Amino acid sequence: MQVSVAYGMKFVMLPPQTATRRLARSNNSGGLVIASVMQLMACLRLAHLGEILVDHLFDQPIQADAVAPAELFSGLGGIADEPLHFGRPEVARIDFDQHAVGPGFDSLLVDADTAPFDPTADAMNGNAGAINFSKISGERTRFNFTAAYKSPGFDVNDLGFMPRADVIGSNAWVQMRWEKPGRFVRTKNVNFNHWMSHNFDGDLISLGWNINSHWSFQNNWNGGFGVNANPRTFDDRRTRGGPGGDGNNSYSAWQYMSTDGRKPVRAGFEWSLGTDGHGDRWGLYPSVTLKPTAALSTEFGISLNRNIEDAQWIGNIERDGRTRFVFGRLYQTTTSMTTRVNYTLTPNLSLQVYAQPFVSAGDYGDFRELINGRATHYANRYAAFAYGANPDFRFLSFRTTNVMRWEFKPGSTLFVVWQQGRENVLPDGSFRFGRDYGDVFSTPSTNTVLVKLAYWLNP
Repeated sequence: MQVSVAYGMKFVMLPPQTATRRLARSNNSGGLVIASVMQLMACLRLAHLGEILVDHLFDQPIQADAVAPAELFSGLGGIADEPLHFGRPEVARIDFDQHAVGPGFDSLLVDADTAPFDPTADAMNGNAGAINFSKISGERTRFNFTAAYKSPGFDVNDLGFMPRADVIGSNAWVQMRWEKPGRFVRTKNVNFNHWMSHNFDGDLISLGWNINSHWSFQNNWNGGFGVNANPRTFDDRRTRGGPGGDGNNSYSAWQYMSTDGRKPVRAGFEWSLGTDGHGDRWGLYPSVTLKPTAALSTEFGISLNRNIEDAQWIGNIERDGRTRFVFGRLYQTTTSMTTRVNYTLTPNLSLQVYAQPFVSAGDYGDFRELINGRATHYANRYAAFAYGANPDFRFLSFRTTNVMRWEFKPGSTLFVVWQQGRENVLPDGSFRFGRDYGDVFSTPSTNTVLVKLAYWLNP
């Protein structure tokens, strides 16, 4: 049994014009910033909190092990000894960009009683804490329970990235595991997860259950699956600083399978799907790894995602003397192709290559404005709105990183890195594979070359 406790406190003074902005984004050179952070940790490294799948964070099913929900525990430092894994990070990034809080409304919101928006504020302060109970050993069962909070105004973005404050929550994980090999199965486990959080106004902002299981077979194939259920909750960041709104009951499922990684050819396939009754999403992720020799490994993977979001926030505009909170139905297609190459030319010389073209296209329609985000019936939350602008987008990106490592003498190493980036955003929401990937590579590039030398002076 392990018990862990964490506590943090932050006090910030800054100019009124930046009081509601993230500290890390404040660029006012004349501002006074006084920050102190206090943390009390009962242990330096907490136990792995288990397969707590927090797909409510990015609205994407999560297939890998994860720790406690990031909106509760990021910014406290040292809370977990493993990073969060969200399956396909490029998909999560796009979805997170759509749901992210605007820089002016991170902690102080219009639709908040405990932390109302104050444009004249010149100081922010808050505190945070967490307590964790976990059983991290045992042949058959393990479990974890975590409770944490971050008060409104708590902001440590000068030390790292914190998704949000103003949250009180808990999560629980119970695992049943079988580690003794059988006739067909080497190991297997089943995980049960539950999470819930409120803001300081008492609004239920996350609630979910998950069951997932992972299997390793005698032929060294691996597989797993999971299902998630998320009842309706309140999104207090729905209009990025204006009134919040209720979501819908949502359900999702995912599954993966991979062949023997010891073989020259390894194949993998993953899929995910979900719905909230008004929109749907699905994803396919095939991959193959080739190891023709002990010195060469090549991995190629494709990601294809389709997302239909019935009420995606577009923007807040002033019209007829009042603010309109505009939403639209989004049809989004996101694809990427990822290549990784690891080649050991000699025991002292190696080459690593990473390359990924990426396209995400979004087509909007059925524009509406939010009229009553707390209405029980979905149809009463929005009203038709003549937006008149074109929010469609087609985001094109290419990233490659190439690293050569040469250990020219024991303890002394030369690194040469070449990075290339291409990026463009077009006001067109249609997706056509050949055209879009051709446009990716015709986009002007930015190239960076880095050289690092580490020399051992006293071998």
